[in-house]
Amino acid sequence: GFLYGFGGCLLYFTCINVLARYFNKRRGVVVGVAISGSGIGSSVMAPLLHLMLYRLGFSWTMRIMGACMFVSLSTAACFVRPYQPSSLSGKGSILPIVRSRSAQISTEDEEASVAGEGIGAPEDGDRIDEKEEAEIRPRLESDLSSPIPSPMPTPSQPPAPSTAPAGPSLDFTLFKNLHYTLIFISTNLFALVYLVPILLTPTYATAIVGLPPSKGALMITIVSSVGIVSRIVIGLLADRYGTLNATILCLLLSGLSSLLIWLHASHSFAVLATFMFFYGCFGGATIMLLPVAASKAVPVGQVPSALGFVFFAHTVGYLLGTPLVQFIVEESRGGFEGAIVFVGVVNLLCAGVMLIARVHVS
Repeated sequence: GFLYGFGGCLLYFTCINVLARYFNKRRGVVVGVAISGSGIGSSVMAPLLHLMLYRLGFSWTMRIMGACMFVSLSTAACFVRPYQPSSLSGKGSILPIVRSRSAQISTEDEEASVAGEGIGAPEDGDRIDEKEEAEIRPRLESDLSSPIPSPMPTPSQPPAPSTAPAGPSLDFTLFKNLHYTLIFISTNLFALVYLVPILLTPTYATAIVGLPPSKGALMITIVSSVGIVSRIVIGLLADRYGTLNATILCLLLSGLSSLLIWLHASHSFAVLATFMFFYGCFGGATIMLLPVAASKAVPVGQVPSALGFVFFAHTVGYLLGTPLVQFIVEESRGGFEGAIVFVGVVNLLCAGVMLIARVHVS
């Protein structure tokens, strides 16, 4: 379990970090496309895993799963490239030099043309005499005929080592940013309850609704399948209407669906499936939007550290949330109502924290 979690964390964090730094305007939909892949894997593997465990047993199921993950993740890792600012607009680019020189020459030609037509010609007091012109002309000609400096070092001139100090891997000054701090708090709270419906619903379906285990596993497939589309669509909407706005709406609808639908699904498969549809749509999108909102709240150079703290908040929430909900269920003598209310209230509380962040930004 430790090795699986450690390796998955390295892969997930690295890929999301690189994507968040390469894209700005379309960051929501790009991260949504990337994370929607987890929905494809979950929707396919949930029924397949159930079948393999029944037919092949635990040992061979784990071997096959490990081989599939090794091949697919190794292939994906080959396409990951570290973030590098574009050479067309960064330091050393020749474009600003060319544009500056072109603008200078264009301005001089235009002034010369206007002066030659007698329009806007300088007054007598503004004219320079022949002696001053003879002194200035050689310097101008020398400057205009000088070659454009090359951004690439020649073999005889090796590049000088960078003297810019590297940023800290854990930048605690991020928490001086109220906008980012509120997103971090909301992430921590949401991680407490995000996995609860996904982990609890199969047991709820069999113990409370009275469904067979196969239909309990179907609930996970519904959540994963809906998340494939919703993360991309809501990512597009977040890029257009604002990441904070989309996050607040998704948290609000996730909380309301828990309190208004899941709380009344104890005797109906259709009602339970409806809840899983809404939660897969909005809860699945929220887990994608929170890192995007955090990355947009800080400068690009602080994105790795900002995402590191956010994913650490995910880990803490996942570790504490499941035992806490199990405790609530046990104290309720096997009833799920307390856990359901807990999930709904925490989602609404997260929406309130994000609303404060939205008001602070505006």
